[in-house]
Amino acid sequence: MALKKKTATASKKAKGRKISIDMTGVEAGGVLVPEGDYAVKASEVEKETSDNSGADYLRRELEITKGKYKGKKLFTNTSLQPKALWNLKGLLEAAGWLWRRRR
Repeated sequence: MALKKKTATASKKAKGRKISIDMTGVEAGGVLVPEGDYAVKASEVEKETSDNSGADYLRRELEITKGKYKGKKLFTNTSLQPKALWNLKGLLEAAGWLWRRRR
């Protein structure tokens, strides 16, 4: 059975532009991992800068290391903007990489 060439077309009525994208050989999504606690390792962490706002963020790829979803990848971003650092701090504390000072 021959594979058909898959294309996607999107248009913006306001600007009258169209784009065509060749989807041949592109696989859809992955596995939806249910909410829960998983043992993971960071397989990739990169500091990136947003094209839209110029804001820095961490792009992370995590790999599940145990259980039913072992080997599955999770992708997440964390903003490095001062008003969002609470999120990074919470992540580091949960991972055991940062401890609160005792006063």
